[in-house]
Amino acid sequence: MATKEEQPSSREAAEQIRAEADEHLYCICKTPYDPSRFMIACDGCDDWFHGDCVGVAEKDSDMVDKYYCKRCQGSYLLHSCSTFDNTFHCLN
Repeated sequence: MATKEEQPSSREAAEQIRAEADEHLYCICKTPYDPSRFMIACDGCDDWFHGDCVGVAEKDSDMVDKYYCKRCQGSYLLHSCSTFDNTFHCLN
């Protein structure tokens, strides 16, 4: 059984949780979250990608109805779809 001295304080526990979250890697470039870079979520797998890594400019993102990453583009059967810059626009 751990003693009170061996258990991390709530502040230490919060810092550890933040550090673990910072270690999560995103995108095809496998880097930690950077709030200064535009990101787009895949509508298939909910993974996040940097726009510049997948060819979607932030200024054009409002024209994207649904975005599917390359992995999901190959995994899902998408009917009546057309592609534009790694993006599938589906009519179904």
